[in-house]
Amino acid sequence: MEQDPDLWLRTAAWIVIAMSIAQVLVFSFGQDQGAYGTVARGLLHGQVPYRDLWSPHPPGIFFVFATAFGLFGENMAAPRLLEALCLVGVVLSCRRLGGVFFGSRTGGLLGGATACLVHAQSDFWHTAQPGSFGGALVMFALVATTHDWSRRRLRAAALLAGLLVGLAGTLEPTLGITALPLGLYLVLTRRRDGYVLRRQVVPALLLILGALVPWTLLFIWFSAMQAAGDLGWALSVFQFGHAARWVEQSAPHLLYQALKEALFEQSALVAAGVIAAVAVHPRATREKQGLLLVASILALDLAGVAFRSSFEERDFAGALPFLSLVAGLGLYKLWRRIGPGSLPGTLAFAALLLVLPLMRGPGRDLPQSYWERSRLRLTYLLGAGKVLGREELDRQLDHVGDFNLQSARAVAHFLEEKVPRGTRLEVRGTEPIVYFLSHRLPVDRFVMHPEEPVPAELPRLAPEAPLVLSPSPTESVEDRQRLARELGPPTTVEGYTVFLPRQP
Repeated sequence: MEQDPDLWLRTAAWIVIAMSIAQVLVFSFGQDQGAYGTVARGLLHGQVPYRDLWSPHPPGIFFVFATAFGLFGENMAAPRLLEALCLVGVVLSCRRLGGVFFGSRTGGLLGGATACLVHAQSDFWHTAQPGSFGGALVMFALVATTHDWSRRRLRAAALLAGLLVGLAGTLEPTLGITALPLGLYLVLTRRRDGYVLRRQVVPALLLILGALVPWTLLFIWFSAMQAAGDLGWALSVFQFGHAARWVEQSAPHLLYQALKEALFEQSALVAAGVIAAVAVHPRATREKQGLLLVASILALDLAGVAFRSSFEERDFAGALPFLSLVAGLGLYKLWRRIGPGSLPGTLAFAALLLVLPLMRGPGRDLPQSYWERSRLRLTYLLGAGKVLGREELDRQLDHVGDFNLQSARAVAHFLEEKVPRGTRLEVRGTEPIVYFLSHRLPVDRFVMHPEEPVPAELPRLAPEAPLVLSPSPTESVEDRQRLARELGPPTTVEGYTVFLPRQP
């Protein structure tokens, strides 16, 4: 009887995918997501990002959150549902690319499972980021580019791939440059097939043209809203906010640091898989071609990370699907070398898959281990919220450093009771989640204050605006005493200090 040696491997991969995506659906908001949600809610209510609500992030993420709110309601679950759908798309894309370049959809499926697991390990703080959605869009564009289309459909597919890359560029500007290697792939492929020069170049030009469309529409819309200058300044802050490090350190050093962080500091599972993919002899005729194409996309994305030189976990979200695809190939090549037909080899491979995620993974700044956090979330999901309630789940999981979601929720409830709707707030301590939870807007349009000097003078705090100091404010004791004399005695709520407006 013929047996499939990869059957249990595929079964395990689908189980990991389902459990990881289920956890993503339960993630709450952190600091960045609170800023995205506040600006996106304002966008749905007629306000313009950067002009009316400012946050130092690329514009695409606000439109993504606004789309999620429009489809699924203005709540924390809406962007997470859209994020889960993107993960499903990444899994199917990896499976497809595994069949195209690596001769095995199972290897691609392992890459998708790796992407979902590492994404879930990043937890609520580092997910639902611009790169989380941008990397998925570039992955979809890669699938559209490498599919064997008929001559009639190729041009439409190239234009669609360009639009996807352009949308990714509005989330992370450097991802938009990935249109160049995709276009070069189309030119070389058609040249190999014997097409004349014009037929070689036209699909690539359509792809690049499609990549320019989203940014063109964005600039037209912001110009019509008289916010083009605000958009330009925000993009300069996002891209050049840490440019001073290029003076302090050499560019090759920053590029090396970005590569090292991406390969070895994020996940041991990804690192081992990438090493195996390069070290083990190719199993498919197009494997080197696929690896070169993925490597070119990764090189452009990591160059953008090095340029911004922040090196936080969220900065590598755009590279995760492509690193995971290569890692899945490497893990599958290891399995085919040591696993099938050998019980010791199968047990050794299973032990490797269990140990590698424990060795090193993202989300190391969180108080509990990934497995403990997974256990709590699965208890909540399987018990339908009856065994472990949502508030208790948030209390145990959604805090990192000085951030505590339950405390922010408590002060938001206090403000909703004491402050009329429509009243603007000033929150000091970079806590945009308070704006989102309390359905209030900042008094000076700055949801998150920039580190760089502001071109125009900031509006002063209005006398009727409440002032909220986070549990870790920058004000000294003398400043707090001065505020108490000017604004009246404060109220303390879960570590927050709230100065309510004085009654006339």
